[in-house]
Amino acid sequence: MPHSWFINKFCVFPCVSNFVPLCLNVYRKLEQEHKEKLAVVRSELMKEMDQVQQQASLQREELEAEVQKIKEDESFLRDHLSISVKVPKTFVLM
Repeated sequence: MPHSWFINKFCVFPCVSNFVPLCLNVYRKLEQEHKEKLAVVRSELMKEMDQVQQQASLQREELEAEVQKIKEDESFLRDHLSISVKVPKTFVLM
Protein backbone atom coordinates (compact mmCIF):
# COMPACT_ATOMS: atom_id res chain seq x y z
CA MET A 1 0.00 0.00 0.00
CA PRO A 2 1.75 3.21 -1.08
CA HIS A 3 2.06 5.92 1.54
CA SER A 4 0.22 8.51 -0.54
CA TRP A 5 -2.76 6.18 -0.96
CA PHE A 6 -3.05 5.73 2.82
CA ILE A 7 -3.09 9.48 3.42
CA ASN A 8 -5.46 10.15 0.53
CA LYS A 9 -7.86 7.55 1.88
CA PHE A 10 -8.79 9.97 4.68
CA CYS A 11 -9.17 13.04 2.47
CA VAL A 12 -12.61 14.25 1.48
CA PHE A 13 -11.50 14.93 -2.07
CA PRO A 14 -8.35 12.92 -2.80
CA CYS A 15 -8.33 14.03 -6.42
CA VAL A 16 -8.08 17.73 -5.48
CA SER A 17 -4.46 18.66 -4.78
CA ASN A 18 -5.40 21.54 -2.45
CA PHE A 19 -6.70 19.12 0.16
CA VAL A 20 -3.58 16.93 0.26
CA PRO A 21 -1.61 19.32 2.51
CA LEU A 22 -4.64 19.52 4.79
CA CYS A 23 -4.77 15.74 4.99
CA LEU A 24 -1.04 15.61 5.73
CA ASN A 25 -1.48 18.09 8.56
CA VAL A 26 -4.35 16.08 10.02
CA TYR A 27 -2.34 12.89 9.67
CA ARG A 28 0.72 14.43 11.36
CA LYS A 29 -1.40 15.84 14.16
CA LEU A 30 -3.02 12.45 14.77
CA GLU A 31 0.35 10.76 14.64
CA GLN A 32 1.77 13.23 17.20
CA GLU A 33 -1.23 12.74 19.51
CA HIS A 34 -0.79 8.98 19.24
CA LYS A 35 2.90 9.24 20.14
CA GLU A 36 2.12 11.44 23.14
CA LYS A 37 -0.60 9.10 24.41
CA LEU A 38 1.67 6.11 23.90
CA ALA A 39 4.43 7.83 25.88
CA VAL A 40 1.99 8.47 28.76
CA VAL A 41 0.82 4.86 28.75
CA ARG A 42 4.42 3.60 28.74
CA SER A 43 5.30 5.90 31.62
CA GLU A 44 2.33 4.69 33.67
CA LEU A 45 3.18 1.09 32.90
CA MET A 46 6.77 1.57 34.02
CA LYS A 47 5.56 3.13 37.31
CA GLU A 48 3.22 0.19 37.90
CA MET A 49 6.00 -2.29 37.12
CA ASP A 50 8.27 -0.55 39.64
CA GLN A 51 5.55 -0.68 42.30
CA VAL A 52 4.94 -4.38 41.68
CA GLN A 53 8.66 -5.11 41.87
CA GLN A 54 8.96 -3.18 45.14
CA GLN A 55 5.99 -5.05 46.61
CA ALA A 56 7.42 -8.38 45.48
CA SER A 57 10.79 -7.53 47.00
CA LEU A 58 9.18 -6.56 50.30
CA GLN A 59 7.10 -9.75 50.38
CA ARG A 60 10.19 -11.81 49.62
CA GLU A 61 12.08 -10.21 52.51
CA GLU A 62 9.16 -10.83 54.86
CA LEU A 63 8.85 -14.46 53.79
CA GLU A 64 12.60 -15.05 54.10
CA ALA A 65 12.48 -13.64 57.66
CA GLU A 66 9.52 -15.89 58.45
CA VAL A 67 11.33 -18.96 57.10
CA GLN A 68 14.40 -18.07 59.17
CA LYS A 69 12.23 -17.75 62.30
CA ILE A 70 10.64 -21.14 61.60
CA LYS A 71 14.09 -22.72 61.19
CA GLU A 72 15.22 -21.22 64.49
CA ASP A 73 12.06 -22.49 66.22
CA GLU A 74 12.60 -25.94 64.72
CA SER A 75 16.18 -25.99 65.94
CA PHE A 76 15.10 -24.88 69.43
CA LEU A 77 12.43 -27.59 69.61
CA ARG A 78 14.83 -30.27 68.37
CA ASP A 79 17.36 -29.28 71.03
CA HIS A 80 14.71 -29.45 73.77
CA LEU A 81 13.43 -32.76 72.47
CA SER A 82 16.92 -34.28 72.44
CA ILE A 83 17.56 -33.02 76.00
CA SER A 84 14.28 -34.44 77.28
CA VAL A 85 14.98 -37.78 75.62
CA LYS A 86 18.46 -37.97 77.22
CA VAL A 87 17.23 -37.28 80.77
CA PRO A 88 16.51 -40.49 82.66
CA LYS A 89 12.95 -40.96 83.84
CA THR A 90 13.99 -40.85 87.48
CA PHE A 91 14.94 -37.17 87.11
CA VAL A 92 11.77 -36.13 85.38
CA LEU A 93 9.41 -34.34 87.72
CA MET A 94 5.77 -35.33 87.53
